[in-house]
Amino acid sequence: MKRSDLKKMCRPAGRLLLLALAWTLGTGAAFLREHFTEKEAAPSAASASASVGTGWGLKFHEDGQRPDGNSTMEELAAHNAFYVQDTEEKVLYLTFDCGYENGNTEPILDALKKHGAPAAFFVVGTYIESEPELVRRMADEGHIVGNHTWHHPDLSQTSDLSVFKKELTDVEDAYRKATGQDIPKFLRPPQGRYSSESLQRTKDLGYKTIFWSLAYEDWNQDAQPAREDALDILTRRIHPGAIVLLHNTSSTNAAVLDELLTRWEEMGYDFRPLTELQ
Repeated sequence: MKRSDLKKMCRPAGRLLLLALAWTLGTGAAFLREHFTEKEAAPSAASASASVGTGWGLKFHEDGQRPDGNSTMEELAAHNAFYVQDTEEKVLYLTFDCGYENGNTEPILDALKKHGAPAAFFVVGTYIESEPELVRRMADEGHIVGNHTWHHPDLSQTSDLSVFKKELTDVEDAYRKATGQDIPKFLRPPQGRYSSESLQRTKDLGYKTIFWSLAYEDWNQDAQPAREDALDILTRRIHPGAIVLLHNTSSTNAAVLDELLTRWEEMGYDFRPLTELQ
């Protein structure tokens, strides 16, 4: 084939490539600006009534105002699930996801104790096995220790009911062994993944499902947010009835929590336990 013939064949493909690039930089960029802010995904079309699994997502409108979730408060309530409290009162609910221990939980507990702030720690089963003393401290200091499953699976894809149930009951057994108490019946779905079926199963097992209305990128130990960035987003986006998701592994959280609680208090917020969710 002659080189000139090859060039002629490539021209239409080149034009298509340029058109695709133009869409990406134009319409595509506008779409991304509209639907994503500060790396937080907008809600998908799926809701709690969907039979397929989806990941929990939020869309923020104005600072200080409740964001929209994938599912409405009413849709979630039918399954005994929450992402926010329906109130104009300045109250918030602190929650921590606990996958493993790296030395940051103790200063977090110290800050909570200093401010008399109740929290919920959602633990996986291996965390209870490896850190029974910290789990006992959480319970002894009046915090809720919630269920985050044993293996951290996607519950929306766990079709076998016996396997689904075992993910929760194994954590219950480990908690009872470590503390001599029954675990409070609050579940944080791993990865925020859920479906109408998984929510209903959770309800049938006596649990409340707890999502969140405020979180930030604190989970990556290799890319921890700067102190001021964490304080900025967590004070700017706090709102009445917020359920706040933080991670116990975050060194930034351990460093800023005392100041963060002080700022929230100065803004007029009161800290409440999940047992008050209705």
